[in-house]
Amino acid sequence: MLYKSQHAYLKGRGTHTAIFEFTEKILQELEEKNQVMGLFLDLTKAYDCVNHKILLKKLERYGVAGVLLAWLGSYMSGRLQQTAITKEGISYTSSKESVEIGIQQGSILSPILFIIYINDAPISVANLNCFLCDYADDKNILVAEKDLNAALTGTLNKIYEALSNWISNEGLLLNHNKTDCVFFKTRRSNVDCPDHISLNGVEIGVSTEARLLGMTIDETLSWEVHIDKLAKKLNSVCYTLRVMSQYLNVCGLKMIYSSCFEAPLRYGVVFYGSVRASDIIFRTQKRAIRIINKLSFRASCRGFFRSSEKNLPSHSYNSRSCNFVYPIHRLTVTEKGAKYACMKLFNRLPLRFKQMDNKYVFRRELHKLLIELEPYTVLEYLNASL
Repeated sequence: MLYKSQHAYLKGRGTHTAIFEFTEKILQELEEKNQVMGLFLDLTKAYDCVNHKILLKKLERYGVAGVLLAWLGSYMSGRLQQTAITKEGISYTSSKESVEIGIQQGSILSPILFIIYINDAPISVANLNCFLCDYADDKNILVAEKDLNAALTGTLNKIYEALSNWISNEGLLLNHNKTDCVFFKTRRSNVDCPDHISLNGVEIGVSTEARLLGMTIDETLSWEVHIDKLAKKLNSVCYTLRVMSQYLNVCGLKMIYSSCFEAPLRYGVVFYGSVRASDIIFRTQKRAIRIINKLSFRASCRGFFRSSEKNLPSHSYNSRSCNFVYPIHRLTVTEKGAKYACMKLFNRLPLRFKQMDNKYVFRRELHKLLIELEPYTVLEYLNASL
């Protein structure tokens, strides 16, 4: 019932699958020598703009009827809201008003109702040459054409117009100021793109980077901008660890490391971890390990990654074939993509890992292997005797 372009609140799908499909599509189009434009739309307060009547009609169209439809209608209706403020020690409270639009956030039912509400968005661009990748209210579109002008003045303009009309008809609001456009290319590309483009009468700036589900994606898929921003954030955590090391024991410092350092480091590492610039992140991680274990500035961290991991809270691909066959490609940027990198790392594993049927067992045993091996770099892992 739900379109495959949606990745939110669905089993086996999430931000990583959305980013993976989006970036792999870019690489695929670049391999085919197409000009690739990315459009990143931002909806303003999307959950708060859901029209109850439209949602109930859509639910009925999907087969929800009778008592269940009435129950859902009752769930959304009859809710009141009021505003209370305090000024100079005096409290003021507005009168209670009925809430006619919006779905309640924080409920386990609201997310699924919302993706049903926006599920028919792909229909508006079904006849246009584009790739749609959604995560809840985040809409990311790719347009690939042989000619850049055709992509800018033709396809992209039609897509923007169609989606703008759909958003308006559904009672949602499109934030034009936060809408980004990126021209994706290889480092050796000599094709120039204008700084601004006009889409349906709206001036949109063409940037060299954009936010994609918590990560910063740049025009050459180098992930250097994301790594630079992440390094600054992790450096701040290192400062926090250094200050708190005067008051906390190792266990307390590891808790800070796990939540404030390791969590943002792990997010998206499958995409940025294989590029050379990621060495900056690893050096920052070694600094954090030295602070936690009270080591000197130049002391080796060998062995401390293993001992630190044993005290941290715990937080696939199944195949009976020996190795994956690498895709035929002409661009080196393809080898830096997540799909190619995963194949490369998987093919290096011992045969017993490739024959495992249970993904949870695979993940547990792989974790043990990497902790024992303790590789500093991807190259060190690839050259290790496994």
